[in-house]
Amino acid sequence: MDLPLEIELAVGERWQAQLPGLGSAGYQWGYELADASDVITVSLEPGPPPAYPPAGGEPPGSGAYVELLDVQAKHPGRTT
Repeated sequence: MDLPLEIELAVGERWQAQLPGLGSAGYQWGYELADASDVITVSLEPGPPPAYPPAGGEPPGSGAYVELLDVQAKHPGRTT
């Protein structure tokens, strides 16, 4: 999965991504802001449950789960 190293947003603009998950194996995505600025808001939430695979398809817990990352620009500035 290729995520951008830098995201430029105008105030009020959003950027979203679906991150592959392995919640069934105990792995979850996380994020950390390097400063306590109020330049952006970030949320990370579970995505919709995966559809049942067709007969003979991937086994349950094979990575079909996703987490939704949402970043919204609140004020002018930069943050990491």
